[in-house]
Amino acid sequence: MTHLAHARAEVADSQRIRRVTWIKRSLVAAGTVLLLLVAIYVLFTRRDSAPSVAQGKPQRVGTHKSRDEVPATTTYIRVLIDLSNASPARGTPRAEPSPLPQVIPSSALADMSVLLPLGSEERVYSVRLNSRDHVVWSDSAQAHLDNGQTLLHMHADFSHVLVGNYDLVVESKGFRVTVPVVVKITSSGRIQ
Repeated sequence: MTHLAHARAEVADSQRIRRVTWIKRSLVAAGTVLLLLVAIYVLFTRRDSAPSVAQGKPQRVGTHKSRDEVPATTTYIRVLIDLSNASPARGTPRAEPSPLPQVIPSSALADMSVLLPLGSEERVYSVRLNSRDHVVWSDSAQAHLDNGQTLLHMHADFSHVLVGNYDLVVESKGFRVTVPVVVKITSSGRIQ
């Protein structure tokens, strides 16, 4: 009888251990599924909150005027886009807080200078203005050193770009920086 009671106790202990193990595995699986659902939710809500701009007719990419095509009486508005604190994207994208958007004038010719991050090389960079993965303006320029800082300099016509939020993308071989910008209407040569 003692042996039978001992065997029953062992079976009961074995069932309890199996039940505790099953509960632990179920909790881990439920936690993993919950984390995946939260990650998917964040991914889709983040994609929906991309910069948006009012719809307009499509514009040609690279529509900027060279110095020879613009009349001598045309006034350029100086615009400096400071990317010196931006870090180039490497590897998989990380969720980082977005910096405050910089301002670009609309309806004006811009004498645009882009200050590249420290250590950027002197080479050709392409510069794009994107709205929800659509390129609304683009150009390329040769970077040069100016007082120890790497600068891109170009003339651009943003008169065909609608007022709104955009992403400014600067890239070259092995280098890519994306920052938010706001295109605003200008008056009397000043950014509002």
